[in-house]
Amino acid sequence: MPHDVYITILLCSTKITIDHHPMKQLLPLEVNPSTGEPFLRIPYPGKNLIITPPRLYDVDAVLVALNDSRIYTWMTGPPLPYQPEHGLAWLTEQMEEADKILRHLEDPLTAEGPVKLALGCPVRIIRQVNEDGTDTFLGYLGIYRSERKEILDDKKRATIVAENALKRVGDPSILWDIAGEIGKCMCPWRD
Repeated sequence: MPHDVYITILLCSTKITIDHHPMKQLLPLEVNPSTGEPFLRIPYPGKNLIITPPRLYDVDAVLVALNDSRIYTWMTGPPLPYQPEHGLAWLTEQMEEADKILRHLEDPLTAEGPVKLALGCPVRIIRQVNEDGTDTFLGYLGIYRSERKEILDDKKRATIVAENALKRVGDPSILWDIAGEIGKCMCPWRD
């Protein structure tokens, strides 16, 4: 069967084999059967934690977080005080990025072909799943090509960022930034 696709992914010590799986382009994401929303389940010890795409109604939780001194003290960039229009603009931008990635993965031409690498991560909001099945916003997790903000020389930084941006998806030499906001105020289970 030369045209069959067999891919094995090792994720958090769980082996998943993809053999023409109907949702192979979304794996290792799961899909909420009630909402159709994709999510990534965090394995033990975070068994009740998931990462989902952003939602517009997250704005209230984002406002609380970004106006909390335990969080904004460690951040640069967001205005203070962080207003509803700031939160809505940011969430809209995040949703557009996530939707673009999901559309690419769910495209019928992509879905029928071999597994493709995504252009980014469509899930970026950390949530706690409650006993009643609802979930609570805990924070943001962003994974994106590095902006190399630690390089103070603007010209040198611009050159490195431009070179990094030109690398093909899947190139192991791509430089990545991982950023996030999560605070004790939003995590009752944290000490």
